[in-house]
Amino acid sequence: MKKNRRIVFIAIISFTIVIILMGFTIINIKDKMDNNAIDLTQNLLDNMSDKIATYHEKDEDFIKQNSTKFKNLNHAEIVHELNTIVEHHDYLNAIYLKDGVGVDANGKSFTYEQLPYHDFKTKEQAISPAINGPYGVWEMVYQMPCDDQAMLYVEIPFSHYSQGNDLTFYNKYGFAALIDASSKKIVLTSKTPNVIWNYMQDANELLSEVGFDEDTQKKIYENINNDESIIIKGNVQGEEVYLSLRAVEANAQWYLCGIIPVDVIQQESGLVLKMLVYVFIWMIVSLMIVLFLIGHEIYHNIKKEKKRYEKSQLENAIYTAIAEASDQFICLYDKTEGTLEKSFYNHAVLLGLEQDILMKQPMVFHELLDSFSPDLSKRIKRKEIIETCSYETNRINPMTHEKQYLRLIVKNISIVGKDKYIFFIADISHDIMVQESLKMAALDAKQANQAKSDFLSKMSHEIRTPMNAIMGMSELALHNLDHPDKLKDYLRKITQSSTHLLGLINDILDLSKIESGKMALYEEKFILSDCISEVYNIISLQAENKHQNFHISSQNVIHDALYGDMLKLKQILINLLNNAVKYTPEQGHIDLIITEKQHTNEHLLQYEFQIIDDGIGMSKEFLNRIGQPFEQEKNQFYGKESGTGLGLSIVKNIVSIMGGVIDIKSELQQGTTICVQLAFKESENDFYKEKDQLAGMRVFLVDDDPFILNDVSVILNEFGIEVDTSLLGIEAFHQIEDAHHSEHPYDIIIIDWKLPDIDGVQLAQLIRERIGSKIPIVFITAYDYSEIEEKAYAVGVNDFIEKPLFKSRLYYALIANKAQDMKKDYDDALLKDKHILLVEDNELNLEIAKELLEMKQVRVDVAHNGQEAVDIFNSQPPFTYDVILMDIQMPVMNGYEATSMIRQSKREDAICVPIIAMSANTYADDIQTCLNKGMNAHIAKPISLDGISKTIISLWNQTKDTSNEEGRKS
Repeated sequence: MKKNRRIVFIAIISFTIVIILMGFTIINIKDKMDNNAIDLTQNLLDNMSDKIATYHEKDEDFIKQNSTKFKNLNHAEIVHELNTIVEHHDYLNAIYLKDGVGVDANGKSFTYEQLPYHDFKTKEQAISPAINGPYGVWEMVYQMPCDDQAMLYVEIPFSHYSQGNDLTFYNKYGFAALIDASSKKIVLTSKTPNVIWNYMQDANELLSEVGFDEDTQKKIYENINNDESIIIKGNVQGEEVYLSLRAVEANAQWYLCGIIPVDVIQQESGLVLKMLVYVFIWMIVSLMIVLFLIGHEIYHNIKKEKKRYEKSQLENAIYTAIAEASDQFICLYDKTEGTLEKSFYNHAVLLGLEQDILMKQPMVFHELLDSFSPDLSKRIKRKEIIETCSYETNRINPMTHEKQYLRLIVKNISIVGKDKYIFFIADISHDIMVQESLKMAALDAKQANQAKSDFLSKMSHEIRTPMNAIMGMSELALHNLDHPDKLKDYLRKITQSSTHLLGLINDILDLSKIESGKMALYEEKFILSDCISEVYNIISLQAENKHQNFHISSQNVIHDALYGDMLKLKQILINLLNNAVKYTPEQGHIDLIITEKQHTNEHLLQYEFQIIDDGIGMSKEFLNRIGQPFEQEKNQFYGKESGTGLGLSIVKNIVSIMGGVIDIKSELQQGTTICVQLAFKESENDFYKEKDQLAGMRVFLVDDDPFILNDVSVILNEFGIEVDTSLLGIEAFHQIEDAHHSEHPYDIIIIDWKLPDIDGVQLAQLIRERIGSKIPIVFITAYDYSEIEEKAYAVGVNDFIEKPLFKSRLYYALIANKAQDMKKDYDDALLKDKHILLVEDNELNLEIAKELLEMKQVRVDVAHNGQEAVDIFNSQPPFTYDVILMDIQMPVMNGYEATSMIRQSKREDAICVPIIAMSANTYADDIQTCLNKGMNAHIAKPISLDGISKTIISLWNQTKDTSNEEGRKS
């Protein structure tokens, strides 16, 4: 069988080689014959071109020879000579001109302007381009200078050059034409009739017909002008032709173009090719006959082999289909040989092993079997397994390096009387993972339900505790109306419990907002130092009550005029510091360290807020769960402090929403360090508008902390201030004194309260005694400077700056001392005699707000819903009300609708009257909705006197500043 195949293969290769060689031979013969015909065509056209060039040279010599005969001739003799020239060569005309006038061969008077062509550039010998002259044929004008300063012009028809040459070649199958080089016009064609030249007018048209664009045509003409001949294959009027172009003479005034059909050139090679094709066909037929005979001989053997092969393939296809359909690896094991006989599909996907490794390395397969059950491979070899068995195992897939779970089924089968094992291996990882995930889901659901149950129980306890206090203290207050001291104490405790209850409710609302994905950021311009001051005022009281040491410091904080959500930043810091105070014992230490860092985005400022305490700390186990809602640490150090477990969860989510990062490190009894990193935009251009007033000032700074000296120097240098520093008080005094006696004294002196060698108050007193009171002195102190305030003012201190030293604090202190005008944030005396419309549907809230405003001698009109407010507003003269305080949720008409009605009214004050929203909804999107609806500001419920006063006066100041600015612009 193999021998027959080898014979067939050799025969096919031999005949194929012969056929290929014959094909190449036919192609080469055809190409050579075509090339020879083309070369012959080129030679014929070259001969034709040479004849035309010879005729032209003879004309030139003849005209040049006769141009010498006109000297001293009279008019009749000149006409005779001209006739001789014309008749000799059948020229069209000859003209003799002297000084621009003359006569032609017919005796007719002539001028230069009457010449068929009179645009010769020089008086030298020259030939005009082809022209269609007065005789109705293509001609050229030959200019030849004469001996007597005259000029001879001869009109020669191009047909003159077809004498003895019909411009045909290749047995008159090829046609030629003469083309003028300058105008590209066809000036002479064959006299033999042909269709090619009947519609062609110039060479450009011919080349375009063949298929060449203008750029290619220019290149063709350049090659011809360089004395090169061009032959190209194209299609003219539907007929495939060879087109040849060459210059007639070296100066390339004329081109000779020849065209011959392709089939004419190939006609001679046709007979030879036909014979070769017959031979080629005969060889192919012979090959087919030989192949048929050989094929017939081996047909029966192939048929038998095919049957065997089909049976084998059917078996393989069945096993492969089973393996593929069931996502299993199937293999056959021959009990007699004790080897793996066949493996089907999925070996790489399921086992991570190549088929060659399984088949050629038995130990690999035996190790796989033993992974299911120890010594399983030995039992297989000993044929101990009789019944169908199932095993399971887990392993690392060597290809994917992932853990997988496998199930093995071993079954006995018999094929053609041979006993075999068939192995089924399936990946059950998905089933195991589903089972595990169901268990985990059930456990998570159980834990979540337990956490929520604990939370509800805890919330119930947390809410009931302040509620019981409020109700109990309210009842005690009613029974002690005649005891002012007790009544005051009861009201204070009611206020504390109310504040605690409000904070609890706010935490729950924040958590709900976060989980629903509706918490938005309210970005605004703010001063970082103001935010930190508010945080300090809240936390310092709590720390003081527990006798804790609470300290705030800054490092490298150069910018503090920012753009972002200040309320969210406050909420983060207060939540974290509340926890620090709550879980730090008495006499403990709590530090807030603020650091400005470089951000990868040059348009953002990066800040790190570190909160460090030495409190009870947290376990490593709890750190893995920290930040999850309702989670709290419970250990022996926990004490009486309790909470809801919501604070850190809220903080982590807010930090994430703000695009920040929070990191918590803690150990039991070792304290906690929380690091929050947030980015803000800079808005210093909006705050430091008067910083040019500080340029050129000299400031002396005294502090025992070198980091403060460096940070403050950088900040003041940004304002254009010259800064000198000292770590010691006495050293500083001598420098200040020396400067005072020089031409450049210091404008302001900034002194730390506590110095290592001398007290700050003593240094200030020394400066006043020795130098005088003209130089402003500003004290650097901690937030609470009440214990030294009286002494400091007594020795001549002008102002105080609280630590940490932020840029804004330094700026406002320097501006104030330079102007000697210290202003309060707001003056609530401005509220006196103002007229306010208060809109509130809740009688209790209405009464509280009205009482608070009347305490500031404000005239208050009230409305119980939006419609009533609109009616009262429209019933009063314009500009009656200075402010409208508008509740949002009211019956009949809500606050948004009422605001819209007021703004749309045609009163003079409809647009400008300030409207302030009063609402318990304090989220950023709620505040923004109020502003979008036409309100000017927002006050959060429950309202306070300070909150109302500050908001109203701030709004009036903004309106005043805007009016002043518009006035300056106008």
